[in-house]
Amino acid sequence: MTGLDAQHLHNGAMIFRQDRDFRYISVHNPLFGLRVDQMIGRPETDIFPAEFTAKIKALKEELVRTGKSQNQRLEIAWDGEDMTIDITISPINVDGGEMIGLVGCMVDMTRMQRREQQLNDLTTGLAELTARLNLALDGSMITIFEQDTDLRYTFMNNPPRGTSVEDFIGISDHDLFAKDQQLTLFEAKMNLIRSAEPVQFETTVDLAGEPRTYDVKLQPRIDSNGDVFGLIGVAVDMTERKNHEEHWHLVMREMTHRSKNLLAVIQAMARQTAARSQSAETFVRDFTRRLQAMSSSHDLLVNANWLGVGMQRLVKMHISQVVDLDTAQVSIHGDDVALNASTVQNLGLALHELVTNAVKYGSLSVPEGRLEITWLVEESHICIEWIESDGPPVVPSERSGFGRNLLESAIGASLDGAVDLQFKAEGLVCRIIIPRQHIVVLDRD
Repeated sequence: MTGLDAQHLHNGAMIFRQDRDFRYISVHNPLFGLRVDQMIGRPETDIFPAEFTAKIKALKEELVRTGKSQNQRLEIAWDGEDMTIDITISPINVDGGEMIGLVGCMVDMTRMQRREQQLNDLTTGLAELTARLNLALDGSMITIFEQDTDLRYTFMNNPPRGTSVEDFIGISDHDLFAKDQQLTLFEAKMNLIRSAEPVQFETTVDLAGEPRTYDVKLQPRIDSNGDVFGLIGVAVDMTERKNHEEHWHLVMREMTHRSKNLLAVIQAMARQTAARSQSAETFVRDFTRRLQAMSSSHDLLVNANWLGVGMQRLVKMHISQVVDLDTAQVSIHGDDVALNASTVQNLGLALHELVTNAVKYGSLSVPEGRLEITWLVEESHICIEWIESDGPPVVPSERSGFGRNLLESAIGASLDGAVDLQFKAEGLVCRIIIPRQHIVVLDRD
């Protein structure tokens, strides 16, 4: 076998027909560096390696058994390189239903597979900050068709999603597509008919009530006199891939925006922590704990695809980092409600400061102390109450500390909410009011 090197697999799509014994009777755009005259009249077993033909044979046996079109994506090691080939075959039947041959298409999907892998790698890298999204396609969406010189469809295999073969056969592009969508199609197809030169282009058309983007490759059909009597084409549906690319552009912009906001919060937190630290050791300790609190909120959001986090999960996450939730000292209850991403981050920092203060100076600093955290969704807002009791006598500080400043800035300024701190003798009471607009509805499926 000569000329079968890896680079020839990147030539695109090969359209072919075979008779009942699977000998080639028509080949357009042969792959693997072969010529048409090397393939006509011969079966695959005389042309391709045994490993390749064995897999194709199983596909054709299924075609014969079921009488239905078959499609499979094959992974093949070729000259030391891993290749991905998408094969689609359909039966050719006479009026009585007898199968007299098949029509098929082999498409080199290697480059697309590698691009998909790159997108998957990007998804993994962004998973800590953004939603996980599966970009891998289940299989190629390839339509094979033939048209005459009046651009009427004479053959169609695997019609576009939402359509049938009957929607095309005998019908012209003039009748199928809007005038503004006909321009690209007509220009490319008429140029091919005039020049007999292959054409490849990308176009977006409305099919089955929705816009679809296709990568189209056309080859002329030439008779024995050398005249073009029609064309044969392959249209690969690229709509989902285009949508994914646009989505990831949005994701990248959103990630940049979030990163800038996050850095601004960290810088402010570092300045405030440093201003109130008596030594480098206390600064490192307090700042590290606050960063860990921010990280915990981010972990919750990543696991929820940045859509929102339930209040129960948020509260328990931050309390459990400092206190054992199984202890009788802590009571947590409230409505089943989820908060959006910005609220989760800001409220998470506030909860961290409150529980840290409770352990150092408040009710959780003594065994008999109690902490009750409740929240209630009302008509226009969420009311969160932090009530400490049975702890040491509360002595209000003469100056505003970091925790209080953070509560007022994170909840008040950032979330348009309100914070009411009451330093009662029996324990600290903190009431947090957050507008109802910060609630999100999560899909429970």
